[in-house]
Amino acid sequence: MALCFSVAVAFWKNEEWLPGAIECVLGQTHQDWELVIGDNASTADIASIVRRYTDPRIRYQRWSTHIGASENHNRTIALCRNEWVLVFGADDRYRPNCLERIAARIEEVRPRTQRLAMIVTACRRVDPSGELYEMVGESESKRGRRRQSWIKHTPDGLYTAQKWLLANAAPGVPSWMIGSAAMSRELLMEIGAFRPDMGLSHDWELSLRISAYGDVAYIDEPLFDYTHRPDSLTNRLLTRPEAREAEMADISAAWLAVLRAHEERRSVSPAERAAPFDAVGRSFL
Repeated sequence: MALCFSVAVAFWKNEEWLPGAIECVLGQTHQDWELVIGDNASTADIASIVRRYTDPRIRYQRWSTHIGASENHNRTIALCRNEWVLVFGADDRYRPNCLERIAARIEEVRPRTQRLAMIVTACRRVDPSGELYEMVGESESKRGRRRQSWIKHTPDGLYTAQKWLLANAAPGVPSWMIGSAAMSRELLMEIGAFRPDMGLSHDWELSLRISAYGDVAYIDEPLFDYTHRPDSLTNRLLTRPEAREAEMADISAAWLAVLRAHEERRSVSPAERAAPFDAVGRSFL
């Protein structure tokens, strides 16, 4: 039986990005999918945009009540029907073979794991024009200063809960984003999806919490483009000095929640407990 995916777009504002999102899903080489668009009471006529596309696999739901981003993600996910759910931003883009590669990896690793929680691919960070957005800084060694990518390399493979937590607590910016993560729908229903109390770190918390319940397969290939937009809500918040304290609180709360979830499921080593606190400290130096 073919693997089926649900792509969940929890949508609000920025309707100019939506056609591109729909079209990149329509263009997938793996065709067993549904696209679920959850409209968070937008004032624009989003229905007219969706009606341009007659594919019956596209479903649109507009709610009359506007709620928080986490809650809108969750009610959109609840509409999904298929075994694997991807949470997708309207301004992000899949490469044409993204779902095909994820499906192939699922088939490959299933015999080697008792429970597969998530499959995630590497991503590219791009600007609104589609050009590569470099995340580089400068480091200094005996040979002098040099430019160095902030993106850390995550090796291809199957990760246990411990390995996934430690890999993501290591120094550097993650090479993946949650938009390219296919998560078990069964698990999302079991553990709950996004937690509103995690603030801007709700996606980070979920992607690490879910690993307490099963293995994570990582594909070291950039099959997803994450759009770095200067006018996005997240970017505006993070560039305000007064937001840094709240952001640090969100990240710290997310890591503590992740550790609690893992401790409830397995024995967590002292190194695992220490690593998240080191990661939080590095983030704000």
